[in-house]
Amino acid sequence: MNLPLLEALQEHAATLRRASHLYVGFSGGKDSHSLLHALVALSQRSALPPITALHVNHGLHPDADLWEQHCRDVAQELNVEIKVDSVVVGSDASLEAQARSARYAAFERYMAKDALLLLAHHLDDQVETIIFRLIRGAGPAGLSGIPESRDLGTGKILRPLLGVSRSEIKDYASALSLESIEDPSNEDTSLDRNFLRHQVLPLIAKRWPGYRSGIVRTGRIMGAIDTTSSGHWYECSLGALSLDVNDLGLEALHTQIRGKLAALSLQAPAHDALQEFCRQCVESRADKTPSLKVNSYALVYWRNRVQLISAVAADVESEEVRVGDPIDRPWGRLTWEASDTGLAPDAVVGLRSITSGEKVKFLGRPHRSLRDCMQEASIAPYWRASVPIVCSGGQVIAVPGIGCTDHEALFFNGNSEGLVPVWKPPKIRIGN
Repeated sequence: MNLPLLEALQEHAATLRRASHLYVGFSGGKDSHSLLHALVALSQRSALPPITALHVNHGLHPDADLWEQHCRDVAQELNVEIKVDSVVVGSDASLEAQARSARYAAFERYMAKDALLLLAHHLDDQVETIIFRLIRGAGPAGLSGIPESRDLGTGKILRPLLGVSRSEIKDYASALSLESIEDPSNEDTSLDRNFLRHQVLPLIAKRWPGYRSGIVRTGRIMGAIDTTSSGHWYECSLGALSLDVNDLGLEALHTQIRGKLAALSLQAPAHDALQEFCRQCVESRADKTPSLKVNSYALVYWRNRVQLISAVAADVESEEVRVGDPIDRPWGRLTWEASDTGLAPDAVVGLRSITSGEKVKFLGRPHRSLRDCMQEASIAPYWRASVPIVCSGGQVIAVPGIGCTDHEALFFNGNSEGLVPVWKPPKIRIGN
């Protein structure tokens, strides 16, 4: 059996399982029939949310009602629920545009919170879309092609087959003897899209057989340019560049990261390595910390955010310093700022890394694990060993980003302002 469809769905298994309900846009054609069949097959291997096929009867073809009945029969055969909406297509714009608008409006009515609508757009659809938009003079957003995922109402659309070719879908349908509707309008070369598909692209394929991968790669680059310029990245409190992963699918996250690295003149990781990192980010729980190190920087994930940080951060080696003296070390930079409650200027204190199981009592708070205190202060796990713990006589007296402990009273000069430590991790080296 042809496996690309099942593999494509399996790549999105975590996203599918998180949905409250799975809907499949089902026209009855070969593409959507194959998608629905593969999704049902996957659900028999591992538990998935309820599956419902959505068919929209546009009433534009004399056989539209026969197509509707065909879809009902297929759904019954696959033992899935089907919902059918009949829509009226206006005449004040192209029939294709009006039908699409009516279809998506019908789909949106089913999009409850966390619902997921799967559509069967595939690799060749993506290639045709990018070339067609190029001919019409689209910019980066348009040339990025069909998005893998986007919002629809309070749910989302997912197109899991964008990496699967038309011929692979055809092989899947043939191997399983899936009966599908053939819309004769798809052969009408007076329509621009069909002319491109049937007349132009076969000529390109004869000369450049691998043109699809090049076109799709260009689409990803355009997507990276567009998303990078949209300002999703921001500088977080510890100086790292941070990106919210919540609303990004696998490909969108990949292009966001690659685009930002290019803008910063940083060497990008290998495609497969970055793709695997992005997959782990999209599928991981918020408390997991996938990471990817490349030369002088690292990509790390924590609490639904990807951060771009320096990879040269190190554990804090024990040493003595004077309160008020700024220092730069491989683990970052330590400075001091005035506070009503703090350490006496010029007092000699020690610095070290956090130790396993360490508990401290910060001013006005009970004894707690220092690890838990760092987590509450949003100090990510991959930075905790680089945070300089300020000590005296073996006792913790202050921790940057958290505060001072009861022991700091021994060092506070009541006749002047105290000083508290401020830590910044090492900066990323940008450029060649």
